Amino acid sequence: MNSISPGGKWLVTVLGLAIMLALATGCKTVPTASVQTFAAGATSAKTQADEAFQAVNDLIAADQVDDAAQATNLSESLFFTVLDPAALAVWDNTLAKLEAYAQHLEALTSPDLTQDFVTDSENLGAQLQAFSQSLQTQQLVAPAPAIPPGIATAFTEIGSLLIREKAEHDALRIAADANASIGHALQSMADTIGKTSQDALRGTLQVHWQGRLAGLMLQFKQADEKMRQAIAGDPAKKEISLADGAAAKKAMAANFVALMQKRDAQDALLASLRRSLLNLAGLHASLAKGANLEALQFAQMIADEVKASRDIYTHFQTSLKP
Repeated sequence: MNSISPGGKWLVTVLGLAIMLALATGCKTVPTASVQTFAAGATSAKTQADEAFQAVNDLIAADQVDDAAQATNLSESLFFTVLDPAALAVWDNTLAKLEAYAQHLEALTSPDLTQDFVTDSENLGAQLQAFSQSLQTQQLVAPAPAIPPGIATAFTEIGSLLIREKAEHDALRIAADANASIGHALQSMADTIGKTSQDALRGTLQVHWQGRLAGLMLQFKQADEKMRQAIAGDPAKKEISLADGAAAKKAMAANFVALMQKRDAQDALLASLRRSLLNLAGLHASLAKGANLEALQFAQMIADEVKASRDIYTHFQTSLKP
């Protein structure tokens, strides 16, 4: 099943509309459909993060079940959640606040802007400032996936901006003024994911798989030694010993390959999420300077990442079912 998440479908639809509008206008304004690409991109990034982190926990949970099958006693210590639920909630809330900001920009371009807009703007600004304060209070910077401390500062600045410019109805100006903070927030989140498989969260999770693979390599070597000892002890049973040893080693090799596939799929999901966060920052920067066609290119890259990530997630949802 190759499907696109709800956020991805919306982004693809909006992308088509925005392309037609941008080609028709060709000027440095922020048309509604173009701003909608950022709002849809923020929604898609949030959905992608939720699914990527869930898949990471699912892949490692499945591996823990396989590992537990070889244990003498069953205990809770054999099972643990790699990604901290509280930290995941902060990630989700952070992206939800970016989504709310994106929807605020979208509202600015609506022809039906109401008198309540000033109040709504002030309320959103206050919410972002309150969220910033909660980040500092909780200090959730250690559990994976960690939110960097600088995020709180970014939201304080965005919240202050919205309150200060509550009567401002120019989406381009708001986006331009907020761009540095938005870009910093998204870049910081991307850095937390990790530039390579050896960095940050990606590097931390690689350690789990390296340990499991190293364990299998040792078991494989021990099985080979056991086979050779059996042959040396009774040469007459050489064929039987070779067959038994080969069967055991083949099973270990198959498990080794399966673990590598899980490791690589997990890392691919996180790498894709990182690219989406950076593309979302690029999309916002393009909107801020009125470069609509450039924004659409970033929107298309986000749509492609969402689909690729969704395909991987769907594959492992199916393969991990008992």
